[in-house]
Amino acid sequence: MRWHAKKEGLDAEFAADVDAIPGPWCVTDGLRSRARQAELYAQGRTTPGEIVTYSKPGQSAHQWGLAADVARIDAEGTLRWDYTHPDWDTLWTYIDRSPRMHSGVHFPTPDEPHIQAVKWYKKRADLIASGGW
Repeated sequence: MRWHAKKEGLDAEFAADVDAIPGPWCVTDGLRSRARQAELYAQGRTTPGEIVTYSKPGQSAHQWGLAADVARIDAEGTLRWDYTHPDWDTLWTYIDRSPRMHSGVHFPTPDEPHIQAVKWYKKRADLIASGGW
């Protein structure tokens, strides 16, 4: 696994699970600040561009160090988000078999390059229960 995003701030177990993913992958995004999540959430809504996230600030696994986005690395070393390439199916199958990771491909609005730690669901439940959601 190649990292273009910093590992620092990610949950250590999750980062190790991502590192263990076989194949030609690069982490392009990891931990996000609240401000960065707000920028991304505004995109396509109140600022120009396509919508890239449905998670409001405070509601993204990225902000808690429990998510990463990846791109496929082709034979020339170029990052690709070509979701019909068979390597993506291999990635999603690998993640589906993991007891600690979940793929964004299964979201109601699929987020193909997104991987998150299963423990995010507990964190999210805790945030909801505490009124922090």
